[in-house]
Amino acid sequence: MATLAAIEALKVLKARYFRFVDTKDWHALRSLFLPGATLHFAHRTDEPEAAEMAISRISKILLPDVVSVHNGGIPEIDVDGDRATAIWPMSDLLVFPVDRPNPFGLARLHGYGHYHECYERRDGAWRIASLRLDRLHVDTVPLPDAVLAG
Repeated sequence: MATLAAIEALKVLKARYFRFVDTKDWHALRSLFLPGATLHFAHRTDEPEAAEMAISRISKILLPDVVSVHNGGIPEIDVDGDRATAIWPMSDLLVFPVDRPNPFGLARLHGYGHYHECYERRDGAWRIASLRLDRLHVDTVPLPDAVLAG
């Protein structure tokens, strides 16, 4: 029963991660990570970065007028006491305003892949210790040329 309860708690944790990114609740998003946690967006860099730095960078890309929708499901979760790992199939959709440039030069991005995560339970609460996103495929729509020439 303890393992099933842990698995359900980890599902709720991941659901909050997706919701906090999409609603741009950066303070709440930070609360999901342990101190010293790392994020690694493997398609972007070879090196993990501190969660605080990654969230700060993401908040500058996902401005209030950027729509994002993150989905994940059918996780493979392994629990070992107060530690756990999971692989989450994912898709995300980012829709950027078409009247101004963005760091990607895109109007839309639709990505597919897997989150690989490690968790620890401290003081009865599960938190993310590390997160790595491996993208398998990305569909994009570029910004109009007039915006890029700007």
